Amino acid sequence: MLQLDQQLQGDVSRMLGLTKVTGLLNMNANRKAF
Repeated sequence: MLQLDQQLQGDVSRMLGLTKVTGLLNMNANRKAF
């Protein structure tokens, strides 16, 4: 159970990291567009 919980936390942190990265990329793209 604990192992599954740690894996879930890893997945969540990975998704959060991905959203942060894509958000930064989108901001950079928007800055170039304008």
